Amino acid sequence: CAPAAVVSGPAANTPVVPTAQISVVGVGQVYISPDIAYINVGVRSTADTVAEALEQNNAQAQTIKDTLMEQGVDENDIQTSSFNVYPQSDYDFQGTITRTYFAVENNVYVTVRELKNLGATLDAVARSGANNIYGISFDVQDKSEAQSTTRELAVASAREQAEELAEAAGVQLG
Repeated sequence: CAPAAVVSGPAANTPVVPTAQISVVGVGQVYISPDIAYINVGVRSTADTVAEALEQNNAQAQTIKDTLMEQGVDENDIQTSSFNVYPQSDYDFQGTITRTYFAVENNVYVTVRELKNLGATLDAVARSGANNIYGISFDVQDKSEAQSTTRELAVASAREQAEELAEAAGVQLG
């Protein structure tokens, strides 16, 4: 905290006149269609050893990558998002472990730039061995024009509200 300023001289006796204000919030909204999709595609493999599960998973993941590229997805738009290895166990009715094996999961984050191909791409990926497809989301690559239009609409909305309030209050806007 800073100490209060000490005012001396003629300004100390001058009355402070508050500035009249009207505060409003403008809202602008624009609806646009998405032109890009993001999906998470994964493969889960299980085997008695980590090496076997990993070998199976790598082969399936490569097949999925090849399929995505055949569908027109650029290699740079396929990125590993997670890779997990963990043990699994099966139990009998008494709770005794009957089998221990390993699971390997490999998930990739895929950007699909041609939405008209999304259905065919998902179908091809599922047929090529992907057993996890989730998190499909849609977006717009370039939002700049829509954001600019939204700001213009928000300012126009705020100006209209301020003018209405000023007229109702019998004052003029500065």
